[in-house]
Amino acid sequence: MVGPGVLHGLLMVVIGTMMHGLFYVMSEAVMTKGEDRLTVEQNCAVQGMTASASFLAWQFVYTLPNIDMKLWEPMRHAGTSISTAVGLLLVFSAVSFLHSITFYYTLRHLSGGATSAGVFKGLQAVLVFVMTDLLYCGRL
Repeated sequence: MVGPGVLHGLLMVVIGTMMHGLFYVMSEAVMTKGEDRLTVEQNCAVQGMTASASFLAWQFVYTLPNIDMKLWEPMRHAGTSISTAVGLLLVFSAVSFLHSITFYYTLRHLSGGATSAGVFKGLQAVLVFVMTDLLYCGRL
């Protein structure tokens, strides 16, 4: 009795999880198999450029036509300045870079590769739930 979208949501989560796991295995393969394997830095750069190009395309197709409603209005409502928003984006970029480098290093150099990364991802999910409970549950 939780709504008609539960099955759809379940399928999206299962498909997303399978794609995420496939990404781990494929990343490990291009960095460890064959003579023309990629270095951690090369793989990270290719993934970063692909993600940046996709993100930029999204900005032109969706965000720019809706910039007032999706960006400027919420910023005004929250009292966020442009400099604060840019600062947050720069911090987010630095943390994402660190996350990517450690992720690809894990795939390439840690025994178990994609399996080890998957275990760490599971641990990350558990820690996010625990920290969210400690920081937010009952406080909002």
